[in-house]
Amino acid sequence: MFKVLIADDEPKIRKGIRGILDWQSIGFEIVAEAEDGEVALEKAIETAPDLLLVDICMPFVNGLEFINQLKSILNDAIIIIVSGHDEFEYAQAALKLKVFDYILKPVSQDALLKSVLKAREQMIDLKNKGIEDAFKMKQLKKSNHYLKEIFLQDLIGAKVKDENLMRQFEYFNIGYTATMGMLVIRLMDKSHGMIEREWDNDLLIYAIQNIAAEAMNGFKALTCFKDTKNQIIVISDTSPIAKWSEMGIEVEKCIAEYLRREVITEMILLKQKPASIHHAYEEISRSLTEKSQKTPIVITIQKYIDKHYANPELTLTEIAEKVGISQTYLTRLLKQELGVPFIDYLTQIRMKKALILMQDPNIKVYEVAEKTGYSSQHYFSNVFKKTFHLSPLDYKRRGVK
Repeated sequence: MFKVLIADDEPKIRKGIRGILDWQSIGFEIVAEAEDGEVALEKAIETAPDLLLVDICMPFVNGLEFINQLKSILNDAIIIIVSGHDEFEYAQAALKLKVFDYILKPVSQDALLKSVLKAREQMIDLKNKGIEDAFKMKQLKKSNHYLKEIFLQDLIGAKVKDENLMRQFEYFNIGYTATMGMLVIRLMDKSHGMIEREWDNDLLIYAIQNIAAEAMNGFKALTCFKDTKNQIIVISDTSPIAKWSEMGIEVEKCIAEYLRREVITEMILLKQKPASIHHAYEEISRSLTEKSQKTPIVITIQKYIDKHYANPELTLTEIAEKVGISQTYLTRLLKQELGVPFIDYLTQIRMKKALILMQDPNIKVYEVAEKTGYSSQHYFSNVFKKTFHLSPLDYKRRGVK
């Protein structure tokens, strides 16, 4: 049903228009009447009519003023003037306001029916065009999303020429700041120790992508997509860096909680030039491949260390108790699969996190020490220098990633 509003200061005229046609049989419903332009405007805003029958001479706000104000509110509404004035200046003013028709009083049934049916044809055309435009827009967005994902897959696969890079970033509305980072999420074949929920694989990947994007929604320049291996890639600004550095653990937790599936994650800081993204992607993919090839118990241990590395009291004994194996077996297992003793692996994780935290120019060295599990800044500095052959202060002064 199309909605109709009748605006005329004479009740007799309004009643006559209402009763002269069988409105319902031709697809219309009279939703409002008004005796002056002010009331007509209020009711038009309230009911959003498709068709308005408007008298020119009304109190407070006349018909022409009403139509002029209405155009800014209901631009697509069709207006038929019903007037007792057969004067050129009124018709000319109506023409300028692009009214649909101009009918003289007394209104004949034939004239009104002919005008209303003609208006109905235009309304149907407008409605169909709106549906068609909405469909086209939906298809365009769908196509654009697909093209954007192809571009991003080409980008991490080093298939995009540098000279075209920034133009395509702009086209796909991809932001790139001076402080960007990448998080990559890989789905494990089996979620060990977890009651799995059955998923269609495509739907599962889509759900992981949505959870990751939602979890990192607070970070600027956020881009989330899947690669050709069904890994989820999240590229975003890293500020605040302390929060960003923990997002891998947070995403793993959310996916386990909502999807009952286990994933592994790796994070890496990006260079200021986006052309280097594929190098970071290759490095992080290699790291994930190595991690995924570990036995389930070692992956569990790695996750536990990733989550608790900032605890200065973290010990091998605590981890052994947590996973339910002897300390001796745990020591042998870590040495065998990680290639280093527990304390060396823990140091690697802490130093990796320290490098990320020191991208914040305002963070103090003692704060980095505390956030990475060292109760002594002096001891932290010694370990850092031994690892990177550079003191933390010298590293911060260089300001390099």
